[in-house]
Amino acid sequence: MEKPAYHHGNLKQVLLEEALKFIETDGIKALSLRKVAKQAGVSPGAPYHHFKNKDELIAGLAVRSLEKLDATSEAAAQGQISPQEKLKAVGKAYILYAVENPEQFRLVFSSEQSGSFLSQPPNEAPLFRVLYKVIEELEAIGLVSNVQVAAITAWGLVHGVATLLIDGPLQPMSTDLEQVNALVEEVTSGLIYVQAAPKR
Repeated sequence: MEKPAYHHGNLKQVLLEEALKFIETDGIKALSLRKVAKQAGVSPGAPYHHFKNKDELIAGLAVRSLEKLDATSEAAAQGQISPQEKLKAVGKAYILYAVENPEQFRLVFSSEQSGSFLSQPPNEAPLFRVLYKVIEELEAIGLVSNVQVAAITAWGLVHGVATLLIDGPLQPMSTDLEQVNALVEEVTSGLIYVQAAPKR
């Protein structure tokens, strides 16, 4: 029997949240609509009212994961005053999100899902819009001459570190939060100097 709250039209959101929890413990390959239904406490057929199949559920998870990473980045930037500190905070939030939610992070940037969210202009696209705005602030104070190049450079740096920590040779370090935080602090501090190169 479905929980009463599900009759208020939020079953789709509940299923997505339960699926996110599932993939963090069991991985995306083990995911199925039946297993998510069981975890959500609903009938096996209930998810099919919102998702035709597993692929559609995964696409929904990618969107939800991207929204969470976008919101995390925005909150990190809002907590700072100077654009330099905003850049550092966004980079730190990005890497820590990947370490704390590796399956969700992989899902956002999987080859099947990653092409869609950057089809919008850079200043509007989820996730990139936050970084782009911070880089524009750096441009306004004379520290950046090409906003798009600077944003891609910053993104490439933090994304590379995040990937090394969850899928590369730095993976053993990811279980030691003290080491991770020390590394993230050094890397994101370097972001400020990378973007502060004098204009030519």
